[in-house]
Amino acid sequence: MFCVFGTDKVGRPNIYCKMANFLPDLMSLENCEKFMVALMDYVSVRSAPHIDQLNMIFDFTDFGRANLDMTKGKGLVDVSGKLYTGKIYRFYLLNISWGASLVYNIFKPIIP
Repeated sequence: MFCVFGTDKVGRPNIYCKMANFLPDLMSLENCEKFMVALMDYVSVRSAPHIDQLNMIFDFTDFGRANLDMTKGKGLVDVSGKLYTGKIYRFYLLNISWGASLVYNIFKPIIP
């Protein structure tokens, strides 16, 4: 679902997330949160010492109802907001459909 996908001009890592590969029925909320913490810590450790931020890129190509779980989505946003406030430099949404736009508008108020 996630992978580190290069860096921007300054050297900040880009974390690319293909949301169609997110299958919430196969993971518990606790496992989703642990995965987010492990991913962000991995990227932080692998970044150059002077880099303290990263970019998040969410690709909603082929995103459907099977990928939609509000509880797990809110859990991921909550963990990333509490533990990594100020760490995310830019937040990009690609190929967003009306359904993904709806999800984004629900989460937008709680994104730090």
